[in-house]
Amino acid sequence: MTEKLHINCVSCGNCQHPRDADNLSLFCMECPPNEAPCLKVCPKKAIEILGGAITLNKSKCDKCGECVKVCPLGILNTIIK
Repeated sequence: MTEKLHINCVSCGNCQHPRDADNLSLFCMECPPNEAPCLKVCPKKAIEILGGAITLNKSKCDKCGECVKVCPLGILNTIIK
């Protein structure tokens, strides 16, 4: 079963969902880390930078949805449920 992609997704492969990371559910390289809107709005600091990529630390996330509202590609919409 294939996940429905955001309308602006071009399937470039820059955003990946690692299956073997314990507390990470997002590995995105779409936005430059210092400009990532999700990183700026997360009240729990669950959006982190890891090796130059934007990651979501599930153990910190309370699923408030603030990151979903600002993600330019809608990637977080499929993760924050």
